[in-house]
Amino acid sequence: MKAQDSIFVTYACLLLIVGNLYSYYLQPPIIYSLLFNTTFFVWYIFHQILYYQDFVVPIAVIIIFFLIRTLLPAFLLEAGITPKYTMIAHDQWFVAPVWENGIRLFFVGAAASIFGWQCLSGGIRSENFEGGRSINLVRLERSAFVFFLIALLFYLYFFAINFGSPSAIFAVMMGGQLRAGEIITQGTTRFSYLSQHFMFWSSILLGILLRYKGKKWYVYLLPAFLVFILRVPFGGRVQAATPLLLTLIGAYYVGQGLSFRSIKVGHVFRMFGRFFVILALGSFVSFLMLVYRNQGLGKVSENINTEEFQSFFVNTGLWYELGFISPFSYAVQFGAGCYDVPVGRMLFSGYTAFFLGLTDVKKPGGFFTEKIIGRDFGWGIHTGIIVDLYVYSGLIMLIAGCLAFGLLLKLAYARLIRKNTNVIKVLFYIYLFNHFFWAQFESVVGFTSAIYESLIFLMVILFFSLLFVKRSGLT
Repeated sequence: MKAQDSIFVTYACLLLIVGNLYSYYLQPPIIYSLLFNTTFFVWYIFHQILYYQDFVVPIAVIIIFFLIRTLLPAFLLEAGITPKYTMIAHDQWFVAPVWENGIRLFFVGAAASIFGWQCLSGGIRSENFEGGRSINLVRLERSAFVFFLIALLFYLYFFAINFGSPSAIFAVMMGGQLRAGEIITQGTTRFSYLSQHFMFWSSILLGILLRYKGKKWYVYLLPAFLVFILRVPFGGRVQAATPLLLTLIGAYYVGQGLSFRSIKVGHVFRMFGRFFVILALGSFVSFLMLVYRNQGLGKVSENINTEEFQSFFVNTGLWYELGFISPFSYAVQFGAGCYDVPVGRMLFSGYTAFFLGLTDVKKPGGFFTEKIIGRDFGWGIHTGIIVDLYVYSGLIMLIAGCLAFGLLLKLAYARLIRKNTNVIKVLFYIYLFNHFFWAQFESVVGFTSAIYESLIFLMVILFFSLLFVKRSGLT
């Protein structure tokens, strides 16, 4: 029955792609596409959770974030409600039929991702969890702790060489100015870079190991929470919170030893109830962080009231925080293939792009901002894999790329989580899932170098654990 069910869903996904392509070219009333696709995606999320008996099966997590970011503002626009403010002056992303074709573009990409996931069989059976029988977990925990301290030293050194005295550091932290690059001494961001990556992976590894040892949630989440607090001054809200999300997913797998209990529909509804509570709390924290980075910590206490938060949520949060379909509108507005850049820029970012001389080539988000404003504004919006592939080469590249995205996501899940897994395999799955998540959330540009650059930091932590002297009785 499982095999027959999988074949049925695969064909349904293929028909969904065809139906959305039909909608994209012939443009029937958008409400039909919204209702049909929403119904299918919600059903598919429930189906995958029950099919794999896994609350955080990755394709369901990805689709949930897709839906939150796109369908919430789409239904508001269809109801005739438009945003009061725009992020960019003279921006008309919410005017029909631009936003309607943008959302159709999203449906094509999302359906292709699901089809790619369905095309790879396997990953149904969960075999024995090996735990740490072949791994010295004590060494691993020590190594993670050492590199967390090293990351903290890089963090403190970065502040010391940029701002000197404790009073100056305190003023910068209070003022929320660190996001502004002009206050940072040139050549010192390397220390922030080292701190960020070592802190990121060591905190996640510590959290997973603490959960494996049976510690309570407030213990195993402590390292990731410390990273969140320390990264907040840099202004990246999602980047600061990502270790918390990844630690929770890793802890979920190692905590129950992959002995997936029987999940019923009622369990899924209760899990979604908790998810929306966390989402509401996250929205409020996001609001406070936005106030902090724009006006400083002193203004945060002044804005902790219901009226201010309601104004933020209605005018900004629904359109540019939780919801965010403007990049899809820009993709339609500027057209397929408008992002004409070297192939190397699509593959490489960060320090690799710097050494290859590709740093002057903007990501699609920066490209959109410059096109709308008419000058280089110094920042860009999040776009994601669907928008990036479409503006780079059109619908064929979009479908092929999203299909590969879903297939590779399934491959990582089937090989690292559902088959003879252990703590290290869970860690590497988290490592890959992090990059899949960022590809759909921010941008696929530079995906290749982002993968291997962060892998270097993770491997350094793992190899360093081999240097600790083995003691009797430790495993």
